[in-house]
Amino acid sequence: MKITKRIFAVALAVLMIAALAIPFAANAETIPTTNNSLTINGVNGFGATVYKIADFNTTTGAFSSFAEKDATDHSVENAIKAGYEGTVYTPDAALLTAAKALPDTVLTSKVAKAEKVFTATETSVTYTDLAAGVYYVKWTTVPTDRTKYQDSVLALPYYDKSTKAWVKTATINNKAARGTITDDKDFTGADAGKDYVSKNIGDTVPFVLTGTIPGSATAPATEFWFNDVMTQGLALNDTNIVVKALDAADAEHTLTSGTDFTIAAVAAGDKSFKVEFTQDQINALYTNNYKSIKIEYTAKLTATDVVIGGDGNVNTMTYHYKVDGTSYDDTKTKTVKTYEFFVKKTDANTGATIKNNTAKFTIYKAEACTDSDKYTNDVITTGEVSTVNGIAKFTGLEGGRTYYIKETAAPDGYGLNSKVFAVIVAANGTVSGTGVYAAEGVLTVPDPKIVLPNTGGEGTLMFTIAGLVLIAGAAVLFVVYRKKTAK
Repeated sequence: MKITKRIFAVALAVLMIAALAIPFAANAETIPTTNNSLTINGVNGFGATVYKIADFNTTTGAFSSFAEKDATDHSVENAIKAGYEGTVYTPDAALLTAAKALPDTVLTSKVAKAEKVFTATETSVTYTDLAAGVYYVKWTTVPTDRTKYQDSVLALPYYDKSTKAWVKTATINNKAARGTITDDKDFTGADAGKDYVSKNIGDTVPFVLTGTIPGSATAPATEFWFNDVMTQGLALNDTNIVVKALDAADAEHTLTSGTDFTIAAVAAGDKSFKVEFTQDQINALYTNNYKSIKIEYTAKLTATDVVIGGDGNVNTMTYHYKVDGTSYDDTKTKTVKTYEFFVKKTDANTGATIKNNTAKFTIYKAEACTDSDKYTNDVITTGEVSTVNGIAKFTGLEGGRTYYIKETAAPDGYGLNSKVFAVIVAANGTVSGTGVYAAEGVLTVPDPKIVLPNTGGEGTLMFTIAGLVLIAGAAVLFVVYRKKTAK
């Protein structure tokens, strides 16, 4: 009985050893040794380089010749061993992380296939002669208007557990998205994010321009500038242009005109300016690892050729760069609007328009209508009534505000209207308020006539006759008194 058990145990052990040995032997016999194939599907402008970061012995199933950051590092080896099962290795995120950390000095000696830059007509490449090993596919050239999504690691050949077979072909697809290049134009402060703002003539409007620094040290931009053009109602404060560069942490670094950038041109009348970077200045931006440019400046809304209402006073920025012979231009606009309203002088009794320029109105910020409440800084503070249409005009006013109108000089022959009129100018320029005809945006202010007795009228004649009678009576009495006294 004991002998039988011993024989059974030995036989079972032999069977188990055989069972373990057969898969390996089978695998060893079917592992492809050469002519492994890799296809890379790319995107126009991308360049892919293939590095061999470990060798694979198809006879023993062992990995060797690991690429590492330095002599003390074993990140690639450890990642491969962690995913190694018998003769099967499945690349994972740990290996990709280790591969990305490899310096260029190490990767240079591990190039299996030199960089392939894809074009619009050639966006795929296939290598059919790769030796067995572990490979790192790195996107070594990336267009300036793209975001690199992911590099890749793979083993060739690799074991497909679902089919239980060795596979010697693999495909890598480029996963990329646009979006690294951005530019914008905006107002600052409380008006940030608005498409347009409304201002009084004379107000200062702060603007900011932003844009990504295009290209890279390996694919530098050859042209890079911002151009800003204003309509006639806006005038640039050209002594207050501040240019900053932002680093990866969004920290701002103020740049120096003439050294770090150039104010290429300021148009006559301060209607436009151009901030431009030369090739050396562009290269310096890369050297400092800056990611974007920020330009801050102010412009004044002036009375000269200002656009009232309508489309407003438009400010347009053009953001431009050129990389690899391809130019890119984008425009962004912001608008400053200003409005007006009218005051009509009428007769309080008849409603007729009074066309008399001795009538004047003054506009105030507050209902008290004191001198300190008057608008200054280029705003028309006094409106004179026209002798043509009997209307005074207040122009260049901010929307979303209430203004107070008071008559400060009456027409000849009329009494002064002492009432204070509140006029509301909405954000879109619509005018409203007591006494305002909204359709025309006209405030009507009536004055009463001053009535005086007519010279030489009946009332005066009666007083004159009575006076003469009294004088005559006094004279008669005086004569009679003298005669009596003489006697």
